[in-house]
Amino acid sequence: MKRFFTVFLALGILVAAWYLFIKEYDYQVNFKGAYGPASIYYDLLDAEAANTENITAKRNFTDIIQYKTLGDTLYTFEWLMKPENDSTTHITVNIK
Repeated sequence: MKRFFTVFLALGILVAAWYLFIKEYDYQVNFKGAYGPASIYYDLLDAEAANTENITAKRNFTDIIQYKTLGDTLYTFEWLMKPENDSTTHITVNIK
């Protein structure tokens, strides 16, 4: 019984350390787009042009990093695009 408690405690400490110090984002959203990565990439850039508060760093057709201030809080959105086939793209948004 004592060994089980020790293993459980060590596992809990490892998970807490990963969550607090190693994990790079607070939230993650995954979805699929019914277009190729280029179409999604340019749609995100068009949305950025319409909203002048966005500041972005980008790599062509693979990811966009968007910094957005809402109220007094700065959010970082990391849009990762991975093509599945010619007409479907898997999109992951990491939010910090």
